[in-house]
Amino acid sequence: MLYYIKKREVQMKTLKYLAIGVVLLFASVVPMFAASTSTYLYVYGFHSTLLSVTASELNFGTFTQVSGWQLADANITVLAPVGVPYNIALNAGSYYNGNYRGISSGSNRMSYSVFQPNLASEWGDSDFDNTYHFGASVAGTGDGTSQVYTAHGMLNTSQAVGLPNSQYFDTVTITVYY
Repeated sequence: MLYYIKKREVQMKTLKYLAIGVVLLFASVVPMFAASTSTYLYVYGFHSTLLSVTASELNFGTFTQVSGWQLADANITVLAPVGVPYNIALNAGSYYNGNYRGISSGSNRMSYSVFQPNLASEWGDSDFDNTYHFGASVAGTGDGTSQVYTAHGMLNTSQAVGLPNSQYFDTVTITVYY
């Protein structure tokens, strides 16, 4: 029985030393501090699919009734974030007559057309608002830089026969859908 008690004391001491060793091991791994303080890390991010569009004038310049076809170009510039798909649509303008866009001076009008950059078809909004059904929008995808699209205008100046000398104008709304 004495042997059993001694053996038990030895086991208890071993466990005691083992426990002290484990505590010392963790004490050396986990630093002990007397105090602490906290603050916040404010994390912000702004996801934006905002884009911008600007345009130069489509100016046919000065022409006579015998000039023939008067051509003019305008640049439409779109700045869109990388990977954002968009469509650039041109409405019918202020003086659309059901068949053509028109430039006007009072009640005097002349028809003109605006073609897409590829010159293959007219530029309109038939796939969106459909105010000008003779042409669709132009599709693009943002790359984070300004992308320039050329609008090609054509005006047959023979329409000017009998019209007064004046400045003729129109306003076409450019809408970018994204």
